[in-house]
Amino acid sequence: MEDLIYVAVAETHSYSGSLVSGSTRHYLITVDSEPIFFMSVKENKERGYVKEFQGEVEEHVVVISRSERPYSRRQKHIYIAKEPFKVWVRHRGYTGDRCDDYDKIVTAQAVKASELHSFLKQFNL
Repeated sequence: MEDLIYVAVAETHSYSGSLVSGSTRHYLITVDSEPIFFMSVKENKERGYVKEFQGEVEEHVVVISRSERPYSRRQKHIYIAKEPFKVWVRHRGYTGDRCDDYDKIVTAQAVKASELHSFLKQFNL
């Protein structure tokens, strides 16, 4: 029987200009972690809502788009591990007249190693 790997794909977006700025961070957390989004990452850890994933992780980054003026970069991060995990995607930004902060959780999917390529096709990778 073929071993399973756990794969998560999460996007980042960084940008800056005269009235805009923003960036995305990823935090790899355990599957039993349940972050409270209005709290900081530090507060979540201190209160036990979030535990850092301690397993070994392989990361690959694919640049989706980029420009220099204004600066903007979109990337997809592919995380691969031998154990289940989640990615807390935390974006903080401001685009002129509005805040575009968001948080979301991406749960790693169990995939057979031989099926990784076809799994990634759904993300246009």
